[in-house]
Amino acid sequence: MKQITRSSFALFLIFLLGCGSQTSTDGETDNTPTSTNNSNQIDVQAISNDKNKSSDNPVELEVVQEDVQKMELAIFAEDADALLEYAHPIVMKLSGNDTKVFYAALEKTFSIHREKSAKLESLSFIHPPTYVQSDINEFAIVPVKKIVKTSDRRVENLPIYVGIRPIGSSEWKYIDITHVSHQIFKAIFPDFPADQELPKTYVKDL
Repeated sequence: MKQITRSSFALFLIFLLGCGSQTSTDGETDNTPTSTNNSNQIDVQAISNDKNKSSDNPVELEVVQEDVQKMELAIFAEDADALLEYAHPIVMKLSGNDTKVFYAALEKTFSIHREKSAKLESLSFIHPPTYVQSDINEFAIVPVKKIVKTSDRRVENLPIYVGIRPIGSSEWKYIDITHVSHQIFKAIFPDFPADQELPKTYVKDL
């Protein structure tokens, strides 16, 4: 994979973490979020979590979907530490193993959410995860539907997360591939099965 320059890393990191903002990544920031920002509280009871229990592996289905839900809640609660916990090691590798770069990239999305008064209105799982594996890794493809309300819009979108863990490991780590092409994902994980299609995503105004 070609080396990602520092100037483009922040945007790429935002894509991998699932924060999904589209903004310029020029310039530096001194903000370093490390814990939940109470100014954007999440009503967990309002989140719809429609787990599909028909999977052949219901235990793991529950784990990956609950992890994705926690990541989405962490994004809107500005909990950078939680996102770091769930992020795949490749994310830190691309940041030069510098947590300041990691937090600075997240702050760009957090600031947009604050400016737009973005709130997570609902989150649901409309399809069960798809599990595939190589000789090296097991992958869990997790689509999630969410509705986000801002000061001027109400949108529905379908982010796609991929959980990855080495064969024999019980711990999943995640990347949001919503804005990542299959070609780029394959460059990051060349062992991902070549015949496995990645789900399509969408964003629409409500």
